[in-house]
Amino acid sequence: MAIAQSKIAGAGRRTIGGLIDLILLGIVYGVLVFYLGTTKVEGASLEVSLDGMPGLIFFAITLAYYIILEATTGRTLGKLAMGLRVVNNNQESITWGQSLIRNLLRIIDGLIPIYLIGFIVMVASPNKQRVGDHAAKTYVIKVETQK
Repeated sequence: MAIAQSKIAGAGRRTIGGLIDLILLGIVYGVLVFYLGTTKVEGASLEVSLDGMPGLIFFAITLAYYIILEATTGRTLGKLAMGLRVVNNNQESITWGQSLIRNLLRIIDGLIPIYLIGFIVMVASPNKQRVGDHAAKTYVIKVETQK
């Protein structure tokens, strides 16, 4: 069953949802830097980093955030705020495998700063799918609000 084009989420709504997720993950990053990271002050500049194990912990938290929420609810907090949901071809919940594939490929989508590859692929795709969506056969749709 094909998904109606009117249900496919547009690039703008997806981008805003993604930015919400990045802000939330940025807060987690800040907390980890505060407790586990390194800071260096030189003149008027401040350099913070998560190297080694703290960096791996943040990477694992980030992947877990996307994989677990999308596999169990079809939504991250950003998608929830924007009325979006990740589904399969039949507009049903995605599997753990699909969630793993689409989210591991965020690494490719995000190679050039701020998801430029993922954004270009999404905008060029007729179903607004980024690289991870194509590989996992998933779609991001608008969820009808209940009144």
